[in-house]
Formats: sequence, structure tokens, C-alpha cells
Amino acid sequence: MKKHLPTILILTLVLGLSALVGWLAWRGVRDGPGIQGDREPAPVAVEVAAVTSGTVRDVRVLTGTLEASSRFLVASKVGGLVQRMLVDLGDPVEPDQVVAWIDDAELRQAVMQAEADLGVREAELARARSDLALAEREFERGEQLRERGIAGVAQLDEIDARLRAAQSTVRLAEAQIASAQSALQLREIELSRARVRATWSDNGASGVVAERHQDPGNTVQANDPIISVVALDPIRAVVFVTERDYTRLRIGQQAAITTDATGATAFEGTIERIAPVFREASRQARIELRVPNPDGLMRPGLFARVRVVLAEEEAGTIVPIEALARRDGRDVVFMIDEDAETPTVRMVEVRPGVIEGGRVALAEPALSGRVVTLGQQLLGDGSRVRVVERRAAGRNGPSPGEGGTGP
Repeated sequence: MKKHLPTILILTLVLGLSALVGWLAWRGVRDGPGIQGDREPAPVAVEVAAVTSGTVRDVRVLTGTLEASSRFLVASKVGGLVQRMLVDLGDPVEPDQVVAWIDDAELRQAVMQAEADLGVREAELARARSDLALAEREFERGEQLRERGIAGVAQLDEIDARLRAAQSTVRLAEAQIASAQSALQLREIELSRARVRATWSDNGASGVVAERHQDPGNTVQANDPIISVVALDPIRAVVFVTERDYTRLRIGQQAAITTDATGATAFEGTIERIAPVFREASRQARIELRVPNPDGLMRPGLFARVRVVLAEEEAGTIVPIEALARRDGRDVVFMIDEDAETPTVRMVEVRPGVIEGGRVALAEPALSGRVVTLGQQLLGDGSRVRVVERRAAGRNGPSPGEGGTGP
């Protein structure tokens, strides 16, 4: 018997502990939330906020890229050696400004040759006109002799033929003069093209050299690029929008554009073009905004944020966005029952509308009073609550200006 005494003691202790655990578990089930016990559930600690009213805006912040309002290449129209480059990267360029010189020695020689050819043709025209005047006088004398019956028919025909030939020679000389003048003008134009000009028509807007393609000493052919020019004022902001926002944008709508390079400075822009089609790959449409840029602070290629107000309305019921909760697939809020002796909550189904920052406008119903903003996960309709002080800011959802439409 003494041999089995330790084993008996151990079994007694195990049975005793099991009985104690079972009794404690039975007490927990009896006093739990599913069965009415002797004690009521403790009030749930919640934070609350007042229901307000006012103006709410459906603001969308779109991301995109800045582009030059116009970009073009300035090319040489004649071939030759680049003698001088008069502009460099980043230099301002005005319309019709000379940006480079091409060696024009051969072009000048061509102009001189054309001038000489024109002089020859003018001399030939002068001689032809002199011959024509002589033929006309001879024709007049022949007419007089014919009237007197002295000149014969054959003699008159010969005089008339010489007159017609002189007239034809004058017309030919005049045509050759016109051809020589045209050739001279062409050579002069080619000579003028040796001075490469940045020519464009964009309401007189100035540009900036974005890239230099040639250096002095390079040999270029006709149509070889010399420099690239971009126009910076105004500049263009390009964003892409989804189907949800596309129908809410319109030509002339205002927007605020910011970039990391310009810090907190916002530039006012206007929607100028809306693409009529969506890209199949992304299901997004291109939107272009015109942004005045008189100081040239915004540059093509910068990442841009475009803040546009899609809708604005006066709302009679506005609550913090954290007041929204989901129950059985419905949007609800918990209102503090101000008339109850012991603070309780009333669960109200709502229809959210426009969201702006940390606020949401409720389309229906109209509410007033205070709404629970923290602790809803522990609440049901009629739950007892204990209102505590609201914690410090920083937990109120997205920053202002980055909202969207409600769920």
C-alpha cells in the first residue's frame, strides 16, 4: 500500500484541479453575453464627434506628367559646314532668331553667277527690242510703198516675216529674263538659308533650347537637325482618368497643379482637351491641361499632381469618415442617445455621399447630435457606452484633398 501512495496522491491532485477548472468554465459560460447572468455587461468605451453641416467637395488628385506645349526641330535647309552655333542648351529663343551659320561661300558664288546670267538675258532683251523697233519701221515704209504701188507682194511678205520674227525674239528674251530672275531669287533664298533661323508661329511665344545636335565644324546636309526647341509658357499637364471620372470632367474646368520641384506652390491650370477614346490596355483617357508658366518654373518631364474638384454641394449631415461601419452589408453609424438616462447608442443605416478628406456627407437620412467614431466593432443597437475624450489628431483618414465618392 505504501508503495502506491505517491501515485494515489498525484491522481487526487489532478482530479481536484480538473474539477476546479470545470467549475470556473461553467461560471464563465453562465455569466457570458449569451446568457443573462447576475451582472450586466460593462459599458463600451467609445469616442464621439458632433454631426455637422456645410460644403463638401468631391476632390480627385490625379498624377501625370508635364509636357512642352510645343516642341520642334530646327533643321538646316542647305548643306555645308557649320561655321557658328549662336545658341546653346537652355538658351531662350525668339521666333525668327538666327541660331547657326552655315558656310555660304559656294552659295554666294551661285548668287553672283545668277546675277551674271540675268545681265546677259537683259542685254539680249535690249538687242531684241532694238531689232523689233527696226523691223516695225521697215514694215511702216513697206506699207507706204504698197499704197503708192511701188512695193510688190513678195517684198511685203518678207518685211512682215522679219517683223514677226523680231516680235518672237523679244518675247523669248522676256521669258529668259523671267527665268533668270527666278533663278537669282532661288539662289538668294538658298544664301539666306545659310543663316539657320528658328521659325514657328505660336502667338509669338518664346522657346528654350532643349537639345543641341551640331557643333561648329560639323558638315550637315539639308534637313539635318541643328537644335530642338520647346515652348514653356504655357506648359501642358497630361493625366489619364478612368471611366468613373471621365464623364465628370469638362473643357474649361479649373485645376491646381503641383510638383516636387516647385514645392507647395500650386499653379492654376485649365482643362484644354479631353480625348474622345480610351486606351484599350489601361481603359483610361488622356486629359490635357493648359498651365501658364511665365517664370518657367515648371519643366517638361516633371511628375505632376493635378487636384480637380469633380463636384461641390451643400450637405446637411456631415460625419467623420471613421464613423462609418458595416453591418450585414449595410453602411451604418451609431448615434449617441442623448435622451437616455444611461448613455446608449442607436444604430442608423445611412447612404454615404461625397467624401472630402476625413469627412463624409450623408445623402440620407438627416441626422443631428453626436456619432461614435471609435469602438463601433463592439457595439450593437442599444448598447451601453461610456464616452471618453477623443484622441489626438492623426487618425482621421486620408489628408484633405484626396477623397473620392462614397462606397
